[in-house]
Amino acid sequence: MTTCVNLGSDKEQGRLFGLLEGLRGILTTAMGLGIVAIFNHAATETLGLRNVIFAYAIINIILGAVTFILIPYEKKAVDAGGEKSSILKNFKIALKKPEIWMVTIAIFCTMTCFICLGYLTPYLTGVMGATTVFAATIGTIRTWGLQIVGGTSGGVIADKIHSSSLTMAIAFCIITVGFGVMAVLPSTASFLMTATVLMFAFGFAIYINRGIYFATFTEAGVPSSINAIAAEFASAIRFLPDAFMYTVIGAVLDKYSGAAGYRIVFIIGAVSGLVGLFMAILIFRNSRKR
Repeated sequence: MTTCVNLGSDKEQGRLFGLLEGLRGILTTAMGLGIVAIFNHAATETLGLRNVIFAYAIINIILGAVTFILIPYEKKAVDAGGEKSSILKNFKIALKKPEIWMVTIAIFCTMTCFICLGYLTPYLTGVMGATTVFAATIGTIRTWGLQIVGGTSGGVIADKIHSSSLTMAIAFCIITVGFGVMAVLPSTASFLMTATVLMFAFGFAIYINRGIYFATFTEAGVPSSINAIAAEFASAIRFLPDAFMYTVIGAVLDKYSGAAGYRIVFIIGAVSGLVGLFMAILIFRNSRKR
C-alpha cells in the first residue's frame, strides 16, 4: 500500500533530509567499524567472512522488526484490485510529470558523480604517487567524514536560504568545476595536495546533494498525492548508476591506462554535474513560478 508521509513544512524538509544523510553516515561508520572488528577477531579469514555475513543478516532482521513495530501505516477499506488500480494510475500520472523527471535526473547525476568520486583514491595512489597510508586516510575522511558533515550541512544551508534546489545548483557548480579541473590538472606528485583539496571540495558538495535531493519534490511542484510514487520511481532510477557505471568505468580504465583513463572518468563526472546543474536550475525556476 502506497502512503504519503508528512515531513513538515517546506522550510523544514531540507534540514530533515540533511539530518537523515548525516545520521546515515554516523551509523555507517559505526557499523563499518563493528564489522571490521568482527572480521579481525575470527580465527581464520573464512570464519571471519562467515561471521560478517551472519552479522549483516542479524542486523537486517532486527531493523525489519523495529520498522514493523515503529513505522505506522494507514489501513484503508479498499479491495486489492482497486488498490492496484490506484497505484498503477498514480504511477502513470507520475511518468507524465516533467517536474518528477527533473528531480529524478538530478538524483541520477548526483549518484553518477558519487561513483566517479570513488575513483579519486586509486588515482592519487596509482597515478599521482600518494602513499597507501595517505590514500587510506583521505579515503576514510571522504567516505565517512564528508557524509556526516556534508549531508547535515546541506539541510542547514537549504533551510537558511529557503531553497533546496538553489543549494543543489550551487553544489553542482562546485562538482562540475572540481571534476573539470581534475581532468586538466597535471598528474604529478607536485599537484597531489591540490588534487586532495579539490576532492574534499566537490566530495563535500556531492554529499550536500545526497542529503537534500528528495526535498526538492515539493519545490519542483510534485503534487502531494503522488509524492510516494514519485519517490519510489526516483529511488529506482537513483540506483541505476550502480548497475552499469562501474562496468563502464572499468572498461575505460582497461582501455586507457594511467592518467588518460582517469581523465575520462573525471569528464564523465563533470558532464553529470553539468546536467544536474541544469535540472536544479529548472527546479528552482519552477519553485519561483509557484
